[in-house]
Amino acid sequence: MPYTKLRTSALIGALSVSLLQASTAAAQVTVGNESDVQQVSLVDGPGVKVGEGTVLRPIVSAETGFVSNLFYESTDTTQVAALRIMAALSTGSASPSRTDAEASEGQAGEESKGEAPSMIWSAGGRLTYTEFPFASTSATMQRNLAADANIRLVIKPEGTFRFEFSDHFARVTNPTNFESRGQLNREANELLTGVVYQPGGRAITAGLHYKNRVDVFENGDHDFANRVQHTAILSAGWQWLPITKFSFQGSFGFFGPLGTSAWKQESNPMQGRIGVATAITEKMFGRASLGWAFSGYTFGEGYNTPVGDLELGFRYAPTGRFTIAYSYDFQDSINANYFRDHALLAKLDHQFGKVMFRGIADVRLRGYRGVPMSQLGGASASREDFLLGATAVVGYLYRDWLSFDGRWKSMIDQTDFRYSSGTGNADPSFTRHEMFVGATAAF
Repeated sequence: MPYTKLRTSALIGALSVSLLQASTAAAQVTVGNESDVQQVSLVDGPGVKVGEGTVLRPIVSAETGFVSNLFYESTDTTQVAALRIMAALSTGSASPSRTDAEASEGQAGEESKGEAPSMIWSAGGRLTYTEFPFASTSATMQRNLAADANIRLVIKPEGTFRFEFSDHFARVTNPTNFESRGQLNREANELLTGVVYQPGGRAITAGLHYKNRVDVFENGDHDFANRVQHTAILSAGWQWLPITKFSFQGSFGFFGPLGTSAWKQESNPMQGRIGVATAITEKMFGRASLGWAFSGYTFGEGYNTPVGDLELGFRYAPTGRFTIAYSYDFQDSINANYFRDHALLAKLDHQFGKVMFRGIADVRLRGYRGVPMSQLGGASASREDFLLGATAVVGYLYRDWLSFDGRWKSMIDQTDFRYSSGTGNADPSFTRHEMFVGATAAF
């Protein structure tokens, strides 16, 4: 079956999840984002039918490559060959919801065709094993098994009241930036549930959600960074024109340590934003938001500041799109009270026949505040980082069920931060390159 433009459009939509949430910094890893760029499968496969409208879709992949700096070191880096094997399984109802990417292009509010389902759902999981053959003992000890699982449920998606539930679990295996060579694996889980009011016509919507996030390190020596977050979210939307939507979102959180953690400080972050998403022309779309964020901490520095972001996209061809985005935002941090980002990102997606290409460039000016001095030998309570990332992903659809992939990624983190390592002041700056090639099969 040929790789049609319809298939390509769907892939480009899947690849266009907002870059504002992606990070090239190993210093701060978010749930489900243990790889800065998740590999998007080009193949679906026929699947295994297990019921009316329900199909199981297994996917396996294997790749081999090279990592230039296994331990994220500033000097005397450890270069290793790597082997990675992934197995994934997904399933869902016959009427999945549209992607966020489609909504960002002004398609939100479009009525579904035919009889509305009473419930839509999806679920999936992925296991990824990484091995470092032919390496030293300290390197081979970094072999790991990462896990990722998610479930999403929407009841009465076209009803006056839409009920939503989702849960995302990840076993994150990347080390944090300034830590040791020891195992720093951790479990991170994020749950979101709520209700959306959408009266007839869907021109106006309002939602109330609750989000819970838990981060737990497996190594008891690092339980000082364990944390739990509770967040209440109020949102509203107005579909002013078929291609223009205004939105509001306000949130209030209860963040703090988990268990015996002696590092994380309690805080109550608050944020409110207004936003707009619209199609500027037939080929260009835009999204922007502006708001205010505040958070105080029981000890150390907090913030009280405006926040905002801007994203512009241009579909220059039926099979190609270029996107550029800027964000100024504040987030809770594992390494400190919080971090602030000036983030500038650019992305290019294009199809050449059966070949799909994706390129990303990512520049960040990141500032950490409230770094715990007592745990770091009297180091400064602030930290400034310059982060630069570049990624290129190429996929070739050899058959409907088989694709070949190549991936290159570079990360640079230059920081003014120093801490005592027992033998002097250590520099957590690093430069890291990865290059992998492999194959993916869907059944």
